[in-house]
Amino acid sequence: MRDAREDQGVATTIRPASVDDAAAIAALHGRSFLATYPELLRTREATLRGSDARVALWTSRLQDLRAGRGVFVAQDSQGLCGFVYTGPTTDNDDSATRTGQVYSIHVDPDSQGAGIGSELLNAALALQLAAGMQDVTLWVVDTNLRAREFYEARGFRLDGARRKEVLALGTPEGDQVDVVRYRCRLGAGGNL
Repeated sequence: MRDAREDQGVATTIRPASVDDAAAIAALHGRSFLATYPELLRTREATLRGSDARVALWTSRLQDLRAGRGVFVAQDSQGLCGFVYTGPTTDNDDSATRTGQVYSIHVDPDSQGAGIGSELLNAALALQLAAGMQDVTLWVVDTNLRAREFYEARGFRLDGARRKEVLALGTPEGDQVDVVRYRCRLGAGGNL
């Protein structure tokens, strides 16, 4: 599709993921959690023990991509270096016919800062726009300032919603964290 790091001499391709990518996505997801949340000891332990569960989770997600859902991966000569998972909102206070959601976006810690996250986010937003969504939301850990700055620089704004989540890649064993919701408008006057 697009090259995110051509200016640095590293060609990165953004493409739809397949079930064959499940293990690589699961491994990157774990690396990203370990690098982003080193202070969350329960999350760290659950991440270190949960590699098989992550592969099963991503295999299931990739086998069950319903209308409006998608997983895109970023790949360079070294392999998979990022992914984004998106679809209709799962929030009860939004309409799944008008609001999309970025469920998960991660870039390999060694590849951050090279534009890959922006390219992945653009792929997710394009899918949501094509599905007729007017807005896109995402949840982010309140203390993850780097991610929050990334989303704000791309037009996302806090919408006032907050909640607590267990951060452990689908297991109940991780740390409970505060998350905040961001929203952006698609189309005229918004992103894309």
